[in-house]
Amino acid sequence: MNNYGYVVVKVRDEEGSKLYQMKDSRERQAVPNSLGLLAASNVQVVTLSDPETYGEYKPYSVVDTIQELYAYVLALDPQQ
Repeated sequence: MNNYGYVVVKVRDEEGSKLYQMKDSRERQAVPNSLGLLAASNVQVVTLSDPETYGEYKPYSVVDTIQELYAYVLALDPQQ
């Protein structure tokens, strides 16, 4: 199985983040950019190849579906 990486959503100055494993190359191209456009200014969206390497985003709360991740990002911005 290919590893297309992970997208992490973190609220700055808060502990922990949401982690989603991307399923294919289309998600790898589209998801980080679209989440970045939707995210509030205090929300960081990053891609990682190996989440265990980056301690500053831990602890991770794993999100199973992309819809769940988008809903989370939208809920963080009161203007949406």
